[in-house]
Amino acid sequence: MFRVEIKGLETVSREMNDLAMATARLDGEIVKLNFDPRNPAAVRQAIHEMDRAVDSRVGNLIRSASVRKLVQEMKSRYRTKIEDIVRKSR
Repeated sequence: MFRVEIKGLETVSREMNDLAMATARLDGEIVKLNFDPRNPAAVRQAIHEMDRAVDSRVGNLIRSASVRKLVQEMKSRYRTKIEDIVRKSR
């Protein structure tokens, strides 16, 4: 008779729970940004505000590797959207 023991399910379960909570916190409007897309300083400030808002929503859930990856992806997408606005304003 063989016995198979799976270890680490508690860690996986905690990661999945943290990811679900982070996703719920990030759902909906995160922040309203008003900036002049022709002003580089205003664009940098808008990106900074968005990053801060995402970090604030996630809070201490950032300890989770899965949540960190989600946050990095979201920040990248929002940064791209802001940069698209800048390109379209030219």
